[in-house]
Amino acid sequence: LTPRETPQTISVITRQEMDDFNLTSIDAVMAHTPGISIVTMDSERTAYYARGFPINNFQYDGIPMTRNASYSAGNTLSDMAIYDRIEVLKGATGLLTGSGDPGATINLIRKKPTRNFQGEISLGAGTNDNYRGQLDLGGALNPAGSLRGRTVVAYQDRHSHLDGYERQTATFYGILEADLGPATLLTVGVDAQNNDPKRSTWGGIPIYDANGNFNQMPRSFNNGADWSSWKQYTRTAFATLEHTLANDWVLKAQFNHQINGYDATLGSAGSGNPDPATGAGVTTWEGKYVGKTVADAIDLYASGPFELLGRKHELVLGASHAKRVWTNRSYWAGSTNIADYYHWNGQLPEPDWDNAGWQGSDRETIRESGAYTAARFNLRDDLKLIAGGRVLNYENATMKKSGVIVPYLGAVYDLNDRYSLYASYTSIYQPQSAQDAQGKTLDPLEGINYETGIKGSFFNGRLNASLAYFRLEQDNYAEASGGLTPSGGTAYRAIDGVRTRGFE
Repeated sequence: LTPRETPQTISVITRQEMDDFNLTSIDAVMAHTPGISIVTMDSERTAYYARGFPINNFQYDGIPMTRNASYSAGNTLSDMAIYDRIEVLKGATGLLTGSGDPGATINLIRKKPTRNFQGEISLGAGTNDNYRGQLDLGGALNPAGSLRGRTVVAYQDRHSHLDGYERQTATFYGILEADLGPATLLTVGVDAQNNDPKRSTWGGIPIYDANGNFNQMPRSFNNGADWSSWKQYTRTAFATLEHTLANDWVLKAQFNHQINGYDATLGSAGSGNPDPATGAGVTTWEGKYVGKTVADAIDLYASGPFELLGRKHELVLGASHAKRVWTNRSYWAGSTNIADYYHWNGQLPEPDWDNAGWQGSDRETIRESGAYTAARFNLRDDLKLIAGGRVLNYENATMKKSGVIVPYLGAVYDLNDRYSLYASYTSIYQPQSAQDAQGKTLDPLEGINYETGIKGSFFNGRLNASLAYFRLEQDNYAEASGGLTPSGGTAYRAIDGVRTRGFE
């Protein structure tokens, strides 16, 4: 659907817009997207927020992938060279993603091959020794044009205003399209990205000194040790088979295999408050984390038109299954006192990680499956109704839920050729990892998302505008109780009746 036909707030950053504004990273795209705020945790980690909620729901060509924000593994370092556009859908998206946060979903749409040969090469240089090169080639691979391909390669060597910091990013993307017949299209592809930083920061700078005054530090100050590095990588293989039937119905199967990994060897001067006279009072954090998430997802659906009461409507029927396995190895070496924080230059002996004081391992397996249906009813020429739902099954180590129903209802009324009124309703379902004081995992967060507003489209769709009012009602919301879990973590309690509302 076009943004105006969608009964929720949606922003689309096109390839043209990314080129015009030199938006080469997902961080740059999010900074350019209305209604999205960015929190920078350290040099390799950012968090995105919409409507007061973190955005951990990512999609790649519509296939959901959940980000593990604490153990960042490439999602917020994605290079934009391989993507055609970025779509951000605000509000709850249970019909599309199953479980998920109610803030927004980010959908990254990959570039596709072209029938005619096309190529582009670009070189760039910027301040702080920032250098970039990119190559994009595509076209037909046989005389008939029934086999098409595209390859994108990008490399960036980026230094910084931070003392000693730099990051090399290498990106590769390859895709093939084959016409298996007049109505059948097969697409296969791979992509890979490596992010190799040096002297990564970890955490931030103390806001106050030991006397309670603002701790003003130079912009170039880097709290990372000289060996600190949060390496992240992604590896993806994907395939799509699409068949068009004679009655304009489309059958489509999509498969996505993705590995998001990290090798984070981290040290920073990050704890305490410095004495303004001597610089004493700050200690280091020294830890190592090595892990990855391996995700497999498949989505099957059929979509097309049908007639009812003399009008043509649209229907989609589908099913999906996803499995995510996260493994992690942690090492904690303790801390070291910094003699003079104000003259910290990153020099710190790297610990012997094999003999670190504490070591631990984690493994988490999440399975989601479900069936979904949605219909877009053409009630009148100026009134469309979308109704549907998903039946969700969710399983992890501590819970197993089957038959969770996520309904969706939306309507769009065209006032004239330019303006439309819309309203939508859907539910929220998000399993939680928070535990109470007895060590019991809280029940999933559940709630309802309402949105209503007006949209406008001008200059043949080149300019789009919207004004929305949204309201969320949530139960089982995790609130810190002030105590600890049996394992020593922060304890939470579940509260009901939490409301969030606002304008956008």
